[in-house]
Amino acid sequence: MEINNTISYKCSCSFEDSEGEAHIYNSSRIGSNTFTKAELMNHDEIMLEPGAKISHGKTVDALLKSKSSVKGHEYDVCPNSCQLYVINDDQESCVDCGEPRYKTDTEQNQTPAASMKFMSVGDMFSQILADPATRELLHYRANWKSVAGQLTNIFDVDNYKQLVKQGLFSNLNDITIELYTNVSVNQKKSKSLYNIIYAVVFNLDPSIRYTNEYLLQLAILSGPKKPTHLDSFLMSIISEI
Repeated sequence: MEINNTISYKCSCSFEDSEGEAHIYNSSRIGSNTFTKAELMNHDEIMLEPGAKISHGKTVDALLKSKSSVKGHEYDVCPNSCQLYVINDDQESCVDCGEPRYKTDTEQNQTPAASMKFMSVGDMFSQILADPATRELLHYRANWKSVAGQLTNIFDVDNYKQLVKQGLFSNLNDITIELYTNVSVNQKKSKSLYNIIYAVVFNLDPSIRYTNEYLLQLAILSGPKKPTHLDSFLMSIISEI
């Protein structure tokens, strides 16, 4: 990796052994608005820096969390990724595979057999709207003018226009999003499945709408198979919108 090469990522990241050593440094550069970026330098080069300090693992995670106001919501899930348990759900086992929701230790204390975190959609949009530059980008929807007989944007379709007639999306800062899922297989780890849930923000100009910078990754569902009840995972997001 070249010195001073900047990369961006959604949250903490890890490196495979084959990728060599890389370390996050200089935390003073990571502010509340730039916490998704970090400088990565070669290990030997960083040791030449005055007062160099290398952080690993949990320390790096704690640093990134402390610099971000976006928090994750933690939920219990089936160990086989069948379903998600909502907070007030009193289910003791998975309705699909029968796996118990909790595991019990020698002192009879119960802890979730498996859990996962979802990024807060509300927190994400609060930060986007608080920044004048990104808030201006979201005004693309409100400024869009449809031309009769032409369908060039999602805001030209009848379904959207009907919602507008019902009084929805009347505010300049109202946001339209759509949820998507994408499944990938990790061939290196027993072909584990990773189901990524992300949101597309239609308020943005189509030229940037589908770029990595503006797609919102909300959760990664990992497990031996696809979720049997995907709706249980999506409802935790929809309930917040």
